[in-house]
Amino acid sequence: MCSQGQCGMECAGGTTKCGGKCVDVSLDPLHCGSCNGACGVGQVCSGGVCGLDCLGGTVKCGSKCADTAIDPANCGGCGVSCGPSEVCTAGKCALDCAGGTTKCGSKCVDTETDAANCGGCGQACAQGQICWAEKCGVECMGGTTKCGNQCVATATDPANCGSCGAACPQGQVCSAGQCALQCLGGTTKCGSQCVTTASDPANCGSCGNACPQGQICSAGQCGLVCLGGTTKCGNQCIATVSDPANCGSCSNACPQGQICSGGQCALQCFGGTTKCGNACVDTKLDPANCGSCGKACAQGESCVSGVCTLVCAPGLTKCGGQCVDTNTNPNHCGQCNNACPGNQPCVSGKCQAPQLCSDVAKAWCVNKGWKVVNSPPPSWGNIVCTIDGRTANNNCDTCSTYNIIVWKNGSQEQFCPGGYSTKAGEAYSAHTPCSCGDNLDLCASWDMKSCTPDP
Repeated sequence: MCSQGQCGMECAGGTTKCGGKCVDVSLDPLHCGSCNGACGVGQVCSGGVCGLDCLGGTVKCGSKCADTAIDPANCGGCGVSCGPSEVCTAGKCALDCAGGTTKCGSKCVDTETDAANCGGCGQACAQGQICWAEKCGVECMGGTTKCGNQCVATATDPANCGSCGAACPQGQVCSAGQCALQCLGGTTKCGSQCVTTASDPANCGSCGNACPQGQICSAGQCGLVCLGGTTKCGNQCIATVSDPANCGSCSNACPQGQICSGGQCALQCFGGTTKCGNACVDTKLDPANCGSCGKACAQGESCVSGVCTLVCAPGLTKCGGQCVDTNTNPNHCGQCNNACPGNQPCVSGKCQAPQLCSDVAKAWCVNKGWKVVNSPPPSWGNIVCTIDGRTANNNCDTCSTYNIIVWKNGSQEQFCPGGYSTKAGEAYSAHTPCSCGDNLDLCASWDMKSCTPDP
């Protein structure tokens, strides 16, 4: 038969010989779980089991379950086919693979773990073998588990959550070996997986932000160099002091059952760390194992002294179970639980009361250098302002009509904001409602029919 583009007597890359073809019995509805194990009408094959729905984060496209993140025939959605020279990477058609994957034919694959392309395109492992650290072998290392022809991290794999074949229902993710609706331990839900956006080259800094080929993700940014004491291993930045898949150096995987402590494979943890599964962790600081193994903090929380705690970003204040900006939050204005009355907004940490149009006019007079008084007698010779003001609405969007009357050398003049005034003795009022400016210093729209430039 033909397997991976070559004629041979056996199927490679984890496929199974069914008649004269090599098929993937985990997804093929005609050979689901085993040869000729056809699914019923309307059913699909997911994880080698017939059912009505696709599991493990795959999507039902016709009679098959497809991974729309990498399937060039269903890229980003069912029936969205990439061009002849394109591949599907992170759910988008592109000319090159991103996120540290390699273009093999029309697919983007991880040559470190893909049994059909182990170490390079077309280098298929023999039937029954798996691919780990770009080498074919009979058992998985680095704390992963052999599921079929793959080595998987059952702590995060939605198709094998907690154990082989334990697929999560559609819409759920695998977090700490359990199916859930949201990700825990500080990870982020990207599609059907929980990822660490600080180091995942396929989701660097945010979901779907894949690093170009050859670059790695460090501290949420794509680059060529690893930061924070980590080491570049393939397309990832790894803490070789604790990673059982790269213990002490890249690709130095610990045997199954051992952990990596201080850069050495061992049966127990050292330096005050605790063995949780296949890793040595500091339960005082690890959000995935806070206080004890498997106790994951909720997204947005940090692990402080073994207790999950909400830690707010700079500029935000912790009020109850949320982080708020006390400069703008009307429910926590200036301090927690200080709610502004009515519909008053919170501005610079203070509740903003409804404005008086007279206050706006007063500011205009003061800016002119004139004194504001109440009803001056006509005999006054100083330049003063009297103001007929009314209250604006709650949001101070519009001001009611008001007059600015200026007494100058015993005569009355009516002035308009914006550098315009009426002639002495002319009656004037603002008939057009005016919008309060951002600084509430002047109103912008006035009826200027009787206004002349103010000398």
